[in-house]
Amino acid sequence: MARKGRTGSNPLPGANSRIHISTLYNTMKTDKDNKDKNGNNNSINNNNTAHRDIYKRAQRLRYWINRVKHDSIPEEDKQDILKFIEHQEQEAVSSLRMIRCINAILLAKRIINVKFRDATKEDIKCFVDYLEDNNYTLSTQHTYKSIIKKFYKVVYGNNEYYPEAVAWLKNKVSKDKRMKEE
Repeated sequence: MARKGRTGSNPLPGANSRIHISTLYNTMKTDKDNKDKNGNNNSINNNNTAHRDIYKRAQRLRYWINRVKHDSIPEEDKQDILKFIEHQEQEAVSSLRMIRCINAILLAKRIINVKFRDATKEDIKCFVDYLEDNNYTLSTQHTYKSIIKKFYKVVYGNNEYYPEAVAWLKNKVSKDKRMKEE
């Protein structure tokens, strides 16, 4: 007999990746601070909690940003990648997504042997061919193509248009390719 609201064989709810810890600030509030606009005491339901990141996302993001800064790529490309990261921070993109973007851009830089701003359609095509030839999954290919396309739009298209080098990239995967991968 299946339990209502549960799936699978595990009767317990899944683990939460964040641990809630009340801050010292919450315990020091006065009763006046804990009252809402109607005068009700809501100190028990106060939502000011700090989240402890057990996966060290911020530390990992700093590592990858420092790797960009100290990698042996042209200075113009470093500045362009950092500009893209800054844009993502303004857009409130998650740190894990930013790390994924940095990885994709650095891989593209290893494959494309010219500066990003000088890359042509053929250079980007070489990168796409590299992804296909080295057995990257279709979902990874799709993700990396969309990251490169967004990178060029933000950095070289002023976040308004896709430059000529990446305007041709399509992110749709044909049914034939999807069936072949399964």
